[in-house]
Amino acid sequence: MRKLINLIALLIMASSVTWAQDKKSFTLEDLMPGGNNYYNLLPQNLYGLQWWGDVCINADIEEVKTIQPANGKENVLITLQEVNELLANKELGKINHFRNASFPYA
Repeated sequence: MRKLINLIALLIMASSVTWAQDKKSFTLEDLMPGGNNYYNLLPQNLYGLQWWGDVCINADIEEVKTIQPANGKENVLITLQEVNELLANKELGKINHFRNASFPYA
């Protein structure tokens, strides 16, 4: 009886391993630069990401967004227009982008 249970367990494990190997086969269009789908398969870089305590911050050109790591949802923290209005009230000039913005330790 124990041999039968071990045999059934072995067959189940062997079949699950073969199912795990079933992956999408790439075509030449997917793999060759200049192919129809090549650039859709390249990894995307997110520039300007930094951590401010436990919050992920994306300092883009016109706005600073917080990104929730659990689901990737973005919330606008502040915009370029709001910062330039505050700077104009203090007569401190203006900024053109948030690319080099840094945040103090939280």
